[in-house]
Amino acid sequence: MQGGLGRTLIIDGRNNHDWRSTTDHLRATLEAAGRFDVTVSTAPELRFPNVPRKARRSEDWPALTAAREHFEKPQAEAKADLAPRWEKWAPDFKSNDVVIMNYNGDEWSAGMRRAFVDFVRSGGGVVLVHGANNAFRNWPEFNEMIGLGWRPALIGKAIKIDPDSGKTYIANEIDLPNNGNSSHGSQHAFQVTVRAPEHPIMQGLRRFGCMLGMNCITTCVVQRGI
Repeated sequence: MQGGLGRTLIIDGRNNHDWRSTTDHLRATLEAAGRFDVTVSTAPELRFPNVPRKARRSEDWPALTAAREHFEKPQAEAKADLAPRWEKWAPDFKSNDVVIMNYNGDEWSAGMRRAFVDFVRSGGGVVLVHGANNAFRNWPEFNEMIGLGWRPALIGKAIKIDPDSGKTYIANEIDLPNNGNSSHGSQHAFQVTVRAPEHPIMQGLRRFGCMLGMNCITTCVVQRGI
């Protein structure tokens, strides 16, 4: 705590969701509470657009192949430019009380991973926002930190919540969509049930019931050995 404010670091810069808007909303919400001192560390930018994706129609493949070849050299140069900046990216974890992960992308440097593990082992807090639980599936310490993540079935067991009792259970193959991999259905309206209204995190929130146009995650995977 600094001056009574929780020192909070948001990590962003890569995500399969709109990380810029998410960071803006996170920061605005936290600062409006008057209890947090918020800083942001953004991953170095790859200064070149992504190579065009594979075309769906076979008749488009020759043109796409030519376009991809046109991209190859400048993209290789951009990646070479990124490499030293990536190695130098070193957020100051230890000066914060909590790290908010709004990040799902390339692996961090070895030094940055060590600093993050040391931060957590020294009592630092970590909060994952949505797509951040997709990140770093092959990083054992990160898997231990988060416990439950968006992972393929081979990583661990899937858990579900019984709709009647609210209790969690290890799902069997009959219960699991998508071969036991983490998944969610299409966007749809669904009913929200608050299982622990007395929990501190729910205090002060207005009652709500139906969420419109949202993805409801049906399965997540708990890491082996957790």
